[in-house]
Amino acid sequence: MKFSIIIPVYNAEKYIENAVYSILKQNFDDYEVILVDDGSSDQSCVIVDKLIASHSRVKGRHISNHGVSFARNVGVDMATGDYILFMDSDDRYEEGILSSLSQKLNTHPDIDVLCFGYIEDVIENGESIKQTLHHFPAMHLSGRDSIKRNSLRLITDPMFGSVWSKMYKKSLLDEYEIRMSEQLFIGEDYCFNLDVLSHCREWLTIEKPLYRYMIQNESSIIRRYNSQKFEQMYQMHLSRKEFIDRFSTAEIEEKNAQIRANYIRLCMSCFMDLSRRECKMSHLEKLKYIRKLKSMEDERYNKKYLKYFSNSYKIVYILYNCLGTRGLLFLSRICYWLKFYCGINI
Repeated sequence: MKFSIIIPVYNAEKYIENAVYSILKQNFDDYEVILVDDGSSDQSCVIVDKLIASHSRVKGRHISNHGVSFARNVGVDMATGDYILFMDSDDRYEEGILSSLSQKLNTHPDIDVLCFGYIEDVIENGESIKQTLHHFPAMHLSGRDSIKRNSLRLITDPMFGSVWSKMYKKSLLDEYEIRMSEQLFIGEDYCFNLDVLSHCREWLTIEKPLYRYMIQNESSIIRRYNSQKFEQMYQMHLSRKEFIDRFSTAEIEEKNAQIRANYIRLCMSCFMDLSRRECKMSHLEKLKYIRKLKSMEDERYNKKYLKYFSNSYKIVYILYNCLGTRGLLFLSRICYWLKFYCGINI
């Protein structure tokens, strides 16, 4: 078996059949689809059973609700394929994804991780209203030294964090017992990829978009206010910091700049959430929250760091360090408006 495609399913009755059929219609037949029903309370469990009964390449399991990481880990343990792919239950595969991956394996048989591009598709009332292409620059890293030299570049790319835009060698995951953290529900994909990269021997990226990421689930964890977000993301930040200190061969100054930038991005993301309607904090509570987070890693402004940042992020870095608590609250409101109303993510 070449590919095992793992789909955790939780209350996805509207989407799961479309996701599975985007796989079944591929012009490639050496694969299995593993559906892990994570204790759904809607008709997902019935649909999963129907798909398993109707298609020989589809298998699955029903479990009590433990979260997406647990469900994915169950899928990895069930997998018999040489390579693992993860798919979200409301997304779809582009035509020819499996044959494209197989062709790459024919020319690069020792790949541990293959990262591919994806199309972000915003759905409103059942219709696509906006599509955006995302991809890593094409690159081929072979050998531990090459991966270490390029690791900082990899982990600071927005594409790095997702697991559904990558193919993983199953033997690598098993050899080093790499599984999703079941304690995290934010950043678990990113930490999983850090663990994979720590042991990876060959990494290949292709620009071709092979996955369609559908933004249509308004209840998604990334689209709603969550009071535990900072605690979860801070664990991801600490994992990332430890990885950079231990694994990257970049200069100390560049390492420190990227660690600092990551913490500021974390804080700004949490500050932006204060503008969500679901946030019930008073104005004074918001100011206190900003003050607390900023004081946790209150490193002084370092002009030397600017050369490592994009032009837009330089502005954020300068303002974050120069503004007071009220100024940061105002800045976070502007960033929130730019991101969610103008589609500009600084």
